[in-house]
Amino acid sequence: MDASIRRGDLWIAGLRRIARLRNKQLHIFDEDDGIVSSNALIINSLSNEEIWFGGLEHVLGFKQGKWYFVKKSLDRARSILPDRQQRNC
Repeated sequence: MDASIRRGDLWIAGLRRIARLRNKQLHIFDEDDGIVSSNALIINSLSNEEIWFGGLEHVLGFKQGKWYFVKKSLDRARSILPDRQQRNC
């Protein structure tokens, strides 16, 4: 899975880690960065420099260098789409 955002970052996600390629530098995010497990199936960038990663059991968010849970206890996130107010859901 990969997704880019406006500043030209390339995000790559897999079963255990998420990586960001920025200015030819690859940073791999893992447990030390606050990711329990990504299991990412989909990636969606929001308009406010926030990115959501949908996985097998939860949706993770990344904003201003911080990871957080958007939603826990899921049975596979298959898509992340904006609602009428352009918020992802």
